[in-house]
Amino acid sequence: MATVCLPAWQTPPVKQMELTDRATVQRQSLRTLMTTQVLVGGTTASAVTVGALMAKDLTGSDILAGVSAASITLGAATAALPLATAAGRRGRRPVLVFAFV
Repeated sequence: MATVCLPAWQTPPVKQMELTDRATVQRQSLRTLMTTQVLVGGTTASAVTVGALMAKDLTGSDILAGVSAASITLGAATAALPLATAAGRRGRRPVLVFAFV
């Protein structure tokens, strides 16, 4: 089957998305992103808590349980500045993929 390429002046006009449709899609996308962010934030916080509780059970020491939670927080804070700098240079998407992997 042959493909026919029409000149630009002969191509049919592309129907643009209506403004209400675009607003609806943006609202749904924003709602999805907000919900995902809340869930991820909650699981991250609970992971730090569970890690501290596991350290307490394994070692029997409250101090080592605190060290495990502090290490996670310190590691995230240490990585934040270089990742933010890289995101400014290369864009958010590749840096977020790198950070989550």
